[in-house]
Amino acid sequence: MISLSHAFSVLSAPSNALGFKLREAWSWSPGVPELEGEPKDDLFLYLSGPERRAVAARADELRARYTLDDLRDHSRRIDYLENLYLLDALERCLPGLRLRPDARALDVGSKDWSYVFALQRFCERAGASELELHGVEVDARARYLDLTTRADVAQAHMNLTGAAQLHYHAGDVVELEQGQFDLVTWFYPFLTLYPLLRWGLPARFFRPADQLAAVRDQLRPGGLLLVFNQ
Repeated sequence: MISLSHAFSVLSAPSNALGFKLREAWSWSPGVPELEGEPKDDLFLYLSGPERRAVAARADELRARYTLDDLRDHSRRIDYLENLYLLDALERCLPGLRLRPDARALDVGSKDWSYVFALQRFCERAGASELELHGVEVDARARYLDLTTRADVAQAHMNLTGAAQLHYHAGDVVELEQGQFDLVTWFYPFLTLYPLLRWGLPARFFRPADQLAAVRDQLRPGGLLLVFNQ
């Protein structure tokens, strides 16, 4: 039986399509915002004593290993935690990963790329000293309350890394033409229509088989695809 929330999402498909069209048509933005830091005290108060101490120690370890001081000083708490989580997950999923110095990496579904700091630092530590990192986001002109777009905020996050070869593309990965990559990351892709509609996207972007085929075609021989699913 279809739930009311699922039915509502399906009915919202036409408004999603209209909203997306309007976002794409409105190109003006106030520009790249300044990232404001929030205090990082007591990040793990929601955990019990022994677990809290273990997680805090792990966070300190990651901060030192990946030189996260700039990120810690110029990020919201939620964004800093996201970067810590991603670094921890990448280390567990890809232990001992080695990339060539001029490796090319692609991140699919980057949103506002609040985690690009972690992704860039991880690849750099894996050997990609001259990393070329690309992100692609289909709804790059989604706006926040201050009218900045995801693309604007992504640029701010990219600037914070200090890395030169970071590129953020607005569009569907199916239409991306940027050559082949050594590493592709894809965090929480839409595997059913319902969450895509809840996210505010037009139903026409629900084509997981086509997107997976496009990603596969953009991998170099011997390249690695890492997908996180909920």
